[in-house]
Amino acid sequence: MKRESNVRISGQTNDQDIPKKGGNSEMIKEIAEETTGVEDYARLLQHELKFLRIENRLLRNKNQQLQEDRQSLEAENELLEDDNLSLHKENQQLQKQVNTHGWEWEFDVGLVLLGFFFVMTTAVVILLCVLILGAMFL
Repeated sequence: MKRESNVRISGQTNDQDIPKKGGNSEMIKEIAEETTGVEDYARLLQHELKFLRIENRLLRNKNQQLQEDRQSLEAENELLEDDNLSLHKENQQLQKQVNTHGWEWEFDVGLVLLGFFFVMTTAVVILLCVLILGAMFL
């Protein structure tokens, strides 16, 4: 009797491709009960051993791939943490600059308004003097 396996040997596996533990033992026992010779039972056990070796190799490959993925994700996480730290420092520096420039901007606006008020007051005083002097000579 030929056993059908749902494991691909191409090196790529999914969790569905790997049979659950103990699932083939019952099948082998049933087949062994049907066969009468010890040689047939030994041949079935050899097939089971071959299947378990293939399953073991597939699981090792999957484990290795998962470890490589984990290492790459850890490296990427470290880079992102470094980027986050540098962005946090840059954000703090920009906030300090905004706070500093905010006061400077308010101070500059105050000076401009004070200068405008001084110029306008001076202009009004000069205009009044000209009007008064003009009225006196007329």
